[in-house]
Amino acid sequence: MADRRVISPDDTGFGWIEVADPDVVLVDSLKVPNTLVVPSGTSFPGSPTDGEIFWRTDDQALYRYNLSIPAWELTKPDPDGVAEALGSIAYYPHGFVNQTDSSLTFVNGTRTLTVTTGSSYDFYYQGNRFTKTTNDPIIISTTTGLHFVYYDASGALVDSMTPWNLQTTVPVATVYWNNTTGTGFLGEERHMTNMPWTDHYYLHTTVGTRYRTGLALSGYTLDTDTDAGVTFGISTGGVLDEDIPITVTHAATPTNEFEQFINDPAKIPVYYRTGANGDWVRDAPTDFYFKNVATGNQLVAWNEYTGGAWQQTELSNSYYVAYWIFATNTWLNPIISIQGQREDNNLVTAVNNNTLNDLDLGTLPLQEMKLLYRVIIRSSNGYGGTRQAMLVNIADFRAVSTVPGAYVPASHASLGDLAESGHPAAIIIPDTTNFDGILSATDTTVQAALETIDNRIFTQATAPTTPADGMLWYNTASGWEMLMAYDASRTKWLGVAEWTMQFGHDSGDGQLLRGYGVSTPSTGTGLYIPRAACVKRISVRTTSDNNLKQLDLYVNGSSVLNFNLVDGTNSSYYKNNAVNLNLAEDDNFWVYVDAAGLGITDVAVSIWCAWRWV
Repeated sequence: MADRRVISPDDTGFGWIEVADPDVVLVDSLKVPNTLVVPSGTSFPGSPTDGEIFWRTDDQALYRYNLSIPAWELTKPDPDGVAEALGSIAYYPHGFVNQTDSSLTFVNGTRTLTVTTGSSYDFYYQGNRFTKTTNDPIIISTTTGLHFVYYDASGALVDSMTPWNLQTTVPVATVYWNNTTGTGFLGEERHMTNMPWTDHYYLHTTVGTRYRTGLALSGYTLDTDTDAGVTFGISTGGVLDEDIPITVTHAATPTNEFEQFINDPAKIPVYYRTGANGDWVRDAPTDFYFKNVATGNQLVAWNEYTGGAWQQTELSNSYYVAYWIFATNTWLNPIISIQGQREDNNLVTAVNNNTLNDLDLGTLPLQEMKLLYRVIIRSSNGYGGTRQAMLVNIADFRAVSTVPGAYVPASHASLGDLAESGHPAAIIIPDTTNFDGILSATDTTVQAALETIDNRIFTQATAPTTPADGMLWYNTASGWEMLMAYDASRTKWLGVAEWTMQFGHDSGDGQLLRGYGVSTPSTGTGLYIPRAACVKRISVRTTSDNNLKQLDLYVNGSSVLNFNLVDGTNSSYYKNNAVNLNLAEDDNFWVYVDAAGLGITDVAVSIWCAWRWV
């Protein structure tokens, strides 16, 4: 015979509690309102009659037998009828007691979803308890699309293409079945009794799956066209599907729920749409979270809708595409990548145009998805690595409350942590309209602009190996310590500051010209050059005209350059801005006026030079 217990309404008026000291209550003539003395135990009595009541000591709840169902129903004292007015069914236990007594499997070959158990598992349907002591399988239909598998009021598994009613079904799993490929994607949906169905409905339809912790990217290098630069690892972490914690952990060979190879390089399956119906396809996980086409230049692919159907399309050379990294409730490999659906010819438009709202997702392959990252890839047939790809931009959406098709902040001011210094230069987009100097229209981000500037100014003791015209270099070599610029027309590094050598004589026939006003040097000497230099410009002025008079520049006693006093307008002037005459350290240099021809007077020669790196 069952034990008997004394119970009374709890403080809320919507539940029952055992009386701690029943003897006192009974002696006091059961003065507590609605106090009952009822049979009790850990299992329901056999052959109950309609209206019979029973106290379950294992879950501390009062049940009444309803012969019309037939089933034991949870009861409420509710003396004022409040629960009835609110819909008392909202307060019934509804869902699985736990997720540890059972697990899920799905076999593609037989389309069979099975709730497996070691010994038994329990779930409630609107307060009615069901206990399963054996594995419970169901074969889903061959219809392509998202299948909703649940327990109904009789405790039987049901496969439906209609989204479940959270009040009248006990969700078990989702399976997206692609009948063309013969594959299914299994999603966890065993919610528990500790959450009323009304709360579940509210959270599912408004908040959705939320980010909880971890799942940080590492190991990548932006703007680097190597496999190591474009791939990344993901840290252990998770999201919450209402009351279901989804914690993604690393496993070399994933076999248990929510396991995935997430060490660098993480193995992430790519999801994309195909054909006229836009059915979802999932590729097997690889080291890369993006796809390449197998034909043409084998560049990175994007998911194009064209001609009434979805297909894989190769990026135009040096174009950009976005891939979207989600955390999901998929049983294995819950971190997925959804392929982008457009290509852009520059990073600015790729960043601006790739928004979550612009994705055409059709019937989603999973019910629970949380956007983690948007990554932008550039692909070029000139890149290295096996995939001809470069990771150029990452946007972190972990802290943004979104579900697919829902709100993503369009304004930077709508984001959190604005005071933090974690905004990389690569994601700040400048206006390139007036970039016509060192910078150009290709410098589409601050990072690119900084690198262009950095590549024009060097500070080191050796010359840059790949110089360009106008490139600046601060030479830190001992004894130099100067700013130099690369002169492409002369193919050499020259100091940016020019200096002059000046020569002159009052009578310029057969004369070695004086330098800086000193006496005429002998033929074996001249101005002494302390280190390598380059003559860049020459100008001459006299007080008499003689367009046949020739001047010679001598280095160490040999004539290396000569010219006549004529510039096309006046034979008493001469200039040349394109001289390229190297002078070495310890050279002797002077200017000589030939004796032939009529004499010239008051000769003034200026020679502009710059120090030269050798």
